[in-house]
Amino acid sequence: MATIDLTVKIQFDPSVWIGVKKVFSNSLPNEVYEKKREILKIPEPVRTRLPAPTALVNKFIEHPLPLQSGALSFHQTGEWFSTDAPTTPPEILLTRTVPPERVLKTLDNAFGQKWFDGAASIVDPRFNNGTERFPLWVMSLWKETEKMIQHQKLWRSSVRWLESGTHPENVVAQAKDLINELPWNKSLRLGGTTTLEFAGFLGASWLSDTQINMMIRVLQNRLKTDVDTGKEVLVEPIEFTWELEAVGRGFTDPGSSPYLLRLAEQVQNGVTSIWFPVNVNGCHWIAGKVDFEECTFAFGDSLAASGTAPPPDEVLKGLRKWFNQQFSSKLMNIGNVLQRPRQPDTYSCAICTMSTIGHGIFGDPLWTHQDASVHRIRWLLTLSENEGISIPRDPALEPLTKMCARVDRDDGCNDSGRAGSHSSGTRNVNSSGNDRGGDSDEADGDENLLASEADTPAMSTVSSTASTDAGEDSRPLPYKRKLSLSPFDEIAPARKVSRVSYKQAQSKVTENRHSDVSNIAATDAFQHLEISCKSQKPQYGTSRSAIASRRLREKATSRTYVVQEKRFETWKAKILNLDPSAQFDQKDPMRVFHSRCSTWLRTKEPGDTTRFRQHGEMCRAKPVPAHGTLMGMGWLVKKEARTSGDGKDEGRSEREEGVEDVRKMPCRGASAMDNTLIDRYLKRTWVGGGGGRSIHVVSRERFKKEFRYLTRAQREEVQMTQRAEWRWTNDHINARVHSRKCKLFTSSRSLASSLCVECEALLNLKAFTDAIRKPMPLDENLKFTNTQYLHPDLKHLYTKVKGLRAIIEQTDGSSTPCIKFAEAILSGKIKNKVFNGLLEAMCTDLDKTKRGVGLQNFKYAPAWDELCHIIYIVSPRAYRILRSYFPARTPRSFRHKEAREPRFPMDICDRTFELAKAHLAVLDYHGPVALACDDTKLFAALRLYWDKEKKCYFLVGACSGPICVPDVDAAQEVLRDDKTKKATKIRLWCMTIPVDGVAPILLAVLPISDSEKHHTLVPHLKKILCGLIKEKIEAVSYSCDGTGLERGVQREILNGAGKRLQYKIKSPQRGMPDTTITIPVFNGQPISLLQDSKHALKTLRNNLFSGARLLTLGNYTMLYSTIRDLAFANGSPLERRQGH
Repeated sequence: MATIDLTVKIQFDPSVWIGVKKVFSNSLPNEVYEKKREILKIPEPVRTRLPAPTALVNKFIEHPLPLQSGALSFHQTGEWFSTDAPTTPPEILLTRTVPPERVLKTLDNAFGQKWFDGAASIVDPRFNNGTERFPLWVMSLWKETEKMIQHQKLWRSSVRWLESGTHPENVVAQAKDLINELPWNKSLRLGGTTTLEFAGFLGASWLSDTQINMMIRVLQNRLKTDVDTGKEVLVEPIEFTWELEAVGRGFTDPGSSPYLLRLAEQVQNGVTSIWFPVNVNGCHWIAGKVDFEECTFAFGDSLAASGTAPPPDEVLKGLRKWFNQQFSSKLMNIGNVLQRPRQPDTYSCAICTMSTIGHGIFGDPLWTHQDASVHRIRWLLTLSENEGISIPRDPALEPLTKMCARVDRDDGCNDSGRAGSHSSGTRNVNSSGNDRGGDSDEADGDENLLASEADTPAMSTVSSTASTDAGEDSRPLPYKRKLSLSPFDEIAPARKVSRVSYKQAQSKVTENRHSDVSNIAATDAFQHLEISCKSQKPQYGTSRSAIASRRLREKATSRTYVVQEKRFETWKAKILNLDPSAQFDQKDPMRVFHSRCSTWLRTKEPGDTTRFRQHGEMCRAKPVPAHGTLMGMGWLVKKEARTSGDGKDEGRSEREEGVEDVRKMPCRGASAMDNTLIDRYLKRTWVGGGGGRSIHVVSRERFKKEFRYLTRAQREEVQMTQRAEWRWTNDHINARVHSRKCKLFTSSRSLASSLCVECEALLNLKAFTDAIRKPMPLDENLKFTNTQYLHPDLKHLYTKVKGLRAIIEQTDGSSTPCIKFAEAILSGKIKNKVFNGLLEAMCTDLDKTKRGVGLQNFKYAPAWDELCHIIYIVSPRAYRILRSYFPARTPRSFRHKEAREPRFPMDICDRTFELAKAHLAVLDYHGPVALACDDTKLFAALRLYWDKEKKCYFLVGACSGPICVPDVDAAQEVLRDDKTKKATKIRLWCMTIPVDGVAPILLAVLPISDSEKHHTLVPHLKKILCGLIKEKIEAVSYSCDGTGLERGVQREILNGAGKRLQYKIKSPQRGMPDTTITIPVFNGQPISLLQDSKHALKTLRNNLFSGARLLTLGNYTMLYSTIRDLAFANGSPLERRQGH
């Protein structure tokens, strides 16, 4: 039996795959894909010109990268590929714009097939008319550059956000230290992730699955170090919800999933609960918890106003199937009862989910909107430490480390006090922050801090109830310090939390939705800790400038700084010089508004412009309209607090600091903050409300008839009845849904939580939940929408605002040319590249006219530009008329374009035949060609010509060819030389393709004189034939006129041929000799010699038909018979064949 050696690598054979009409697919042998990867690999010398993944962030964001074009592209896919070999250095692409993203995707999809079709180089038709040829790996270079451009934008946005001056300086300083030492895209220990994921934490963007799993890993590492909790609690990544959703949809059986089987085994070994993140509708994250002792599922939705949020159906269905099969028990959903933060924005759900899990397991303080940026930065710092990236410690944060060390030393001290305070659920902190009386030493302050952490209301509610059921839950809580793992360990240490029973969870459903006010106390420890950290100031500079700068900052912070008008105006002038649209805060001399990114920045000190200038240099953002943010739309109102002389708010105690007053607020209505399906519902429906009975039910009830049989008045009555029964109304402008029984106003702390009881009850109404769950119809089905649901006035008003009134209100819109044209363009029926190019040019011209700019750098589509060039060459007058109606190049622009084209060779050289081969390749012709030659008269003159390649002047027009003249003296000497013979003729060689409609190709041009002999012209012809044969161009014939000079050249070629082919054509008449045709073979190529034997006849006929009715020569008349007699007369110089 034959043995197959699988270790032998099969080599790629181009002759089997390239240029043989193979089809590229996903089921080809491995050697094909390996070869493709090999030719697409970027060479190291070129890759080194791109930023390395290990380059620091600060260096990466300053690295000059090309921009990516966003212009429309009318070039076909085939125009980007060529079968020519690469000839252009690819490094020049790093100075040009990268093709648009859509074009790169199209080229990437077409690359495999174009490679199989013989493509050997990449063409960029946007530059130099597509004459450049680049290597195939340029595709990878463009794609890699495109990724780096996006990554650079991401890091720049993150750094701008960090330096915006709106975040606490202590965490910002530590984050900046990390950024200064952080590689921008270095691989991390967690497989498949890089430091690029860190950039998402610095900003107000959604977090990805990878970033969420990185945070999950931090929580898992914390559990590993907790001896008690780590054995009973698990934190699972996103893959756990994927498995549950697959089980819920029936794609997977719980008994066949290794993941779920492993977790079931851990549950049998003592695991009591699993915490995990859950994605809802692809746009929101919530926290989920499975309690295996109580057999319950609970979740925490940071957007939900109360415990009535809908559960994740597919996950819950998968959990129930898993419980039923693996544990033989039923799982009960107790709803949205987990202690969670309230999220007023639309992008912090992932951070809130991690906060919910951290709070439920370790007792971490809940996320607050006031400290949203602090949470993001600390997660970044924690993840970097968790991945082994060292962070330089800020001296200002040293008290934090010392305090944590003291917590560890005091872990076993004063347990009784802590246990008592924990079990009682009360808080005993006096105004001085010391519960031991007047003694206020450092140790007492630390103990009070720990006591206040243990007695947060969020935890005391659970613990006090649990202590009545199980005595072991009322034992003192162990405090553990894990500085390198948790972003909130300096806020609240890890501890074991008693579990919540199902009855306790049910009782929490009825809690007031504003009960999260009690969570404010949980952040007191965090605020106290920050105050303690800030109380010990770091060492500052002692120079005069440092002292003066510090005093200015202290005065500005304490609001005792007196603004000096002259200095303030000078500072404003400097800022306006950097940003003419900048704005200033008259109350705060350190705040300035940057117009490009619409961000308020804070300077280092009054009169300083350094930070503003640095921000402006890195800021690449476009201006952001004010209404594009929640603050601009009025959802978030910044409340100005009254401050006393010491900088603290008046009328607020330490406990109330940061808590807004409950006041009467308008009901905001149900929105996507309460249920993400509401947004889709409002986009789907045109109706102003819902909840009423069907018009068919009302019709049968009131008129005992079906609706279609009613009169117009009866139908109107039925519709009005249905409208009167609506249970909610839709506010499409504000994306809200209000109950018809809305209370209009409610007591709330902010507009984000101001949802009245009736509108909240609407979220549980079955008719409403059924309505919002209906899917979005397809676009092609929207035309079937009932016209009674379309508001005609709103439609007309919208068309007026958008400038579409003239199109929409046509009596027969479908027959107007503009509508037909729009439909044809959208359906792709118009594929005329010339017309599309004209349309693009007209749109660009209108845009430039509207903006009041000139026509400089006007980009014309290649097809339209080529047509205009042809018209300009054929008839400049016709082109001027065309240009008066349509946008096109000026004649001067065409001359510049022609000047950039490669020069025609002035002698017969290798470039002559390279151009001929390239011309045939463009025409995609590979067959035989015909060669022809002729002379034409030339005005005898000499002319100076500058050769760019040789960088020298030449005198052209001489019979001997171009004469190099390095200076003026040399030129004058040549002109005075009598031996310089001026050419009176030019000899042209043309190459013709035997296909109709193809113009001849000019091959070579040489100057000659009238006295040239045939033996001096033969070497030129032989040189041309050899060059064509060398380039594998089959010239099968050579034609010329019937003059004696041309016949002599052909005789020389025939006599000098080493081999001849003779063919006889038998005469059709008896007694007549056969016709013998002799074909010379020149260097293995047979060449048929042809003559224009009617040349003399043509000349004489032209003379006969000169316009005279009867041409006379003396007493004789010129007739055709006279010409024939001249040819057949004895001793006539004319050949007989020239007379026929």
